[in-house]
Amino acid sequence: MILCNFSNTDYSLEWYDYKWGNLNAYLKGKTDGIELLLHGNYNISHIPDNIVKGLHLSYFPTWLNSYKNDENYREEIIEKYKKEYEVAKKLKVKYMVFHISHVELKDAFYFKYDYNNLDVINGVIDIVNSVFSDDSDIDLLFENLWWPGLTLLSKEELDYVIENINYKNSGVMLDLSHLILTNKNIKNSILYHSAKSLFNKDLSEIELKKQLEPFYRNVTDSIEVKKIDKLLNRYIALQPGAKAPDFKVYDGKEVKMFSDYFGKPIYLYFWMSDSDDSSWNYDITIKYNYLKNKYPEIDFISVFLDFPELWELNKKESGATGIQLSSDYRIIKNKYLIPYSSAFVLIDKNGNIVEANTNWPGSEKLTNKLNKLK
Repeated sequence: MILCNFSNTDYSLEWYDYKWGNLNAYLKGKTDGIELLLHGNYNISHIPDNIVKGLHLSYFPTWLNSYKNDENYREEIIEKYKKEYEVAKKLKVKYMVFHISHVELKDAFYFKYDYNNLDVINGVIDIVNSVFSDDSDIDLLFENLWWPGLTLLSKEELDYVIENINYKNSGVMLDLSHLILTNKNIKNSILYHSAKSLFNKDLSEIELKKQLEPFYRNVTDSIEVKKIDKLLNRYIALQPGAKAPDFKVYDGKEVKMFSDYFGKPIYLYFWMSDSDDSSWNYDITIKYNYLKNKYPEIDFISVFLDFPELWELNKKESGATGIQLSSDYRIIKNKYLIPYSSAFVLIDKNGNIVEANTNWPGSEKLTNKLNKLK
C-alpha cells in the first residue's frame, strides 16, 4: 500500500483549493490514499470515502509529567484520544499510528533525562488501555522515535509494550529515519551538514568564521574538519576582489577557458535543465534579455551545467540571448560553491569577483549593482 501523508491544515488544503475532490483526483493512479494527521475539531464529512487509509493520532512531545501529576490533564488526554479513535472508525481506516515518546525541551539539547524508556512506555500503556477499551479491526501501530520511549533498540522493551497493551490488533510502525537518529555517532555528520549550510548564506569571511566556531569546537572527526576547511578556503577565494575561478567551457564549436571572456564586466548565470524556478522560465528570460539590451557594455553569459546532449535542446527552448556556454557541473559546483542547480555571479572587467552569489535578473538590487559595474 502506497500512501501520501497529509493534514487538514489550511496550509495543506489550500494547495487543492480546500476541495478534497481535487486531492482525490490528484492522487488517483499515484497512491492508494493518504495517512491523515488530523488537526482541530474538523468536520470529517468533507472527507471522501476510502481516501484515508491511516490516521496518525495526535502526538505531544512533552506530556509525561503533567499526565502523572495532574488528573485533569490526564482526563483531557484520554478524552482527546477517545475522540480520535471514534474518528478512525468513522473514516474506516486500516490503521492508527501512536508515538511512544516523551522529551523535555531542555533535554532535547543536552540528551540528559531524569526519566527512562520504561517510564514513558508505562505512561503510554495506561493511556492506550484507557482509550482503546473496545477492540476493532483497525490496527494500532506504535511508532518509534529517538527520544525516551519506544526506540526499537531493545527487543525486551518492545515485547513489554505488546504484552501489556490490551488492544488485540497492535503492532509497530517502523520509522527508519527515527531509528537512524538513535545513533549518537552521527553527530559529526549532522554538524558537518549544518556547517556546510552556512556557505549558502550571504556572510562576510569574518561572520562565517564566527558562526563556524561551534562546529570546530564540537566535531570530533578530522575528516569532517578537513572538508569544512576546504569549503572555507574556497569561500574565501570567492570574496570580492578575488580572481574568478577559471574553468573549461564549450561554445558549441570548441573548448575554451572561461577567462578568455575577461575584458568586460560579466553577469554570469549557471543553470541546469532541472533548475525549477531558477531555470529559463518565461519571467527570467524576459528580464535577462531586457538587462542584456540595457547594458551592452556588460557581457551576459549563461553556462549550462547539465548533460551536453541536453544543452542544444534547452538552449533553444530558453529563448535567452547573450553568450551561451556549457561546462561540467562537478567542477563548477566546487569552484563556485553553487548551493543548488543554479547561481548568479558578478565579475568585473579584470576577471575579479564582485559578488559570488548575486541577485536574479528580476531584482531591483541587481539593477543598482549593474549600474555600478558598467
